[in-house]
Amino acid sequence: MTRRASTGYLILGIVNAICFFLIWNSHRAIDYHAFYSAGRLVHQSFSAVYDISAQRSVLNLFDGDSGFLPYYHPPHELLLFALLARLPYKASLLVWELMGAAFLFGTTRLLSIVLQIPWSRVTVFSCALFATGFSFYEGQDTLLLALMLSSALFFLHREQDVAASAVLALALFKPQIPLVVALALLVNGRWRFFRSFGAFSLAIAAISYSCIGAEGFRNWLSIVKLNEPQEQAWRMMSLRGLFSLAHLRTHSISLVRRL
Repeated sequence: MTRRASTGYLILGIVNAICFFLIWNSHRAIDYHAFYSAGRLVHQSFSAVYDISAQRSVLNLFDGDSGFLPYYHPPHELLLFALLARLPYKASLLVWELMGAAFLFGTTRLLSIVLQIPWSRVTVFSCALFATGFSFYEGQDTLLLALMLSSALFFLHREQDVAASAVLALALFKPQIPLVVALALLVNGRWRFFRSFGAFSLAIAAISYSCIGAEGFRNWLSIVKLNEPQEQAWRMMSLRGLFSLAHLRTHSISLVRRL
């Protein structure tokens, strides 16, 4: 490792330490509280998942002041959390954190292949980012998203457009980000990919709607509308969130053209 790289990693480490000092009093694993609550509600009824009062009723499963963050991701992600919610909360959180480590390993491995950079260097850089540690701290699903995005890039690198589109469609639990990638690929002329992505997305949407029904869908829209004013624009699951990420399109296209 060069002196310049070592200095860069040291600076990232210092920035991370300062950031964690600033957020240390925030609620630990608050994102996973929402995921676990939604997973528990699936075992009662899909229609109850997007009921705010029902989500709040599950909070007594947690010790101490857990805070409240509503679950508002699209329904297809619930299949994963329904399985994790069969475990006691602490065991479930531990399994989720271990899964996060596996997601990180898979992401760095795939990126090292696609970008032709030594895996050790990609891993060190990824672990030095604040977003990585913060994802573990709050129990976020960001590392799962990163794995799916890197998997899509890997399949695109191998000219396997259908597989790439299927993986990217599954990443629509944070729709504004996969949509930016899909639009960048469309602009780049990857029509076969975009058609497959549209077909997979519609299939996921249809299955999700059939699971939660019209009432569940209305409740989901209400939660999204209620939660978005409290979110940064780029995190919003709406057209506004999509447009706020539009400035990344040029960077996405330049990366895709290298594949």
